[in-house]
Amino acid sequence: MGETTTYEDQMNRRVRYRRGDHEVLLDERDVQLYGLDEMLKRVGLEQDHTPLPVIYQGENVGTLPASFDPRRVKSSTFLYEARPGDFRLDGDKWIADKMLGLGDLYAAGVNLRAEYRPQ
Repeated sequence: MGETTTYEDQMNRRVRYRRGDHEVLLDERDVQLYGLDEMLKRVGLEQDHTPLPVIYQGENVGTLPASFDPRRVKSSTFLYEARPGDFRLDGDKWIADKMLGLGDLYAAGVNLRAEYRPQ
């Protein structure tokens, strides 16, 4: 599922999602309020929740679902606030920015492998 947003969409607070040959236009406020999964279900689309590896400093440290949206990260701690570029999808894996720490990855919802979990 890919998201493409035009300048006009941004001005009107809309988010455009594409999956295959299907495209839906959603109100950004509804997505924030109800969640992307719920909004896509309402229009008859399902998200792909297949876990993809998270690569951090060249190592596979855990997984995130394919449906993960880095712009909508809800941190589990006040110590981390998501920034643009923290995560990027590269083919079949998520790449975590080198400026993040393991605690940031954990706060962003990465399912960390046991040896990388904070103690």
